[in-house]
Amino acid sequence: MVFTIFQLIGGFFLLYLGAEWLVHGASRLAKSLGVKPLVIGLTVVAFGTSAPELLVSVTAALKKESAIALGNVIGSNIANIGLVLGISALFWPLKCSVTTVKREIPIMILSPALLYLFTINGKVGLSEGLILFICLCLFIGYNYFFIRREPPQVATEVSKIYGTFFNNGNTKLKWCGLIILGLGTLLVSAHFVIHSAVTIAESIGISHKFIGLTLVAVGTSLPELITSAVAALRKEPDISVGNVVGSNIFNIFSVIGITAMITPLTVNQGFLLEFIGVTFFSVLLIPLMLTENRISRLEGFWLVVLYFGYMAWLGIRS
Repeated sequence: MVFTIFQLIGGFFLLYLGAEWLVHGASRLAKSLGVKPLVIGLTVVAFGTSAPELLVSVTAALKKESAIALGNVIGSNIANIGLVLGISALFWPLKCSVTTVKREIPIMILSPALLYLFTINGKVGLSEGLILFICLCLFIGYNYFFIRREPPQVATEVSKIYGTFFNNGNTKLKWCGLIILGLGTLLVSAHFVIHSAVTIAESIGISHKFIGLTLVAVGTSLPELITSAVAALRKEPDISVGNVVGSNIFNIFSVIGITAMITPLTVNQGFLLEFIGVTFFSVLLIPLMLTENRISRLEGFWLVVLYFGYMAWLGIRS
């Protein structure tokens, strides 16, 4: 059991490293090939930051662990709001742009509702996955269209929000090697995470859904937590909020979409309350951010309290 816990922790650490290597390698390779930073930020880097959730969910689904695959995404989205934004706001109040509230948060709220409609028949298959992926492409195009009309500094902010750093120099071969290393690390670490999570769940007699919604979800949210907390400490709150909102949208559209296109996800009706939970946490951001367009330290504290209260409720149900 002790070894399994260390294996899980090691798997999460390797997930973080793999995602970092993939993002840095892919963004710099794209930059060296002449791709605009704005396009890189909206595509390559955004996909890369959702890579831990994607690899874990795909691996879980291939192992017939649909409860972990879906629980990982829903739990990660809840953790991003309750835990990541809550903790970040404790470091520094998170001021948010009006455009994020009006343009992106509504999509973040609607995306789990759309996913729930797809799960009513008990399965998310190829056609549903394809629709979600098309929604992702439309979201990227929608963002690109509006950001192109904003002042030039906004495009720079998009790149910063997704945590990318562009620099020239070094060879394309090096960046290709970093991409391969990142992907390989993600594949291996995703296997470690799923294997150890299932072992822990079975050892202590809890459901695979619960372990996916909690332990696995928090682990795959670590990159967002680190990025948002560091941004808050640097007094760059827009990055903290943009990182979470973008990640939550990508988790639904890309992670579930791509996973379902690879292998169908079986969904039991017990997930209804989890969909209500993720929608509740998403809607909660609107009144919080409409009060002076920011999340205060006190509001951040209550987000964290609500998150742990939700975790306790899940534990009691499990």
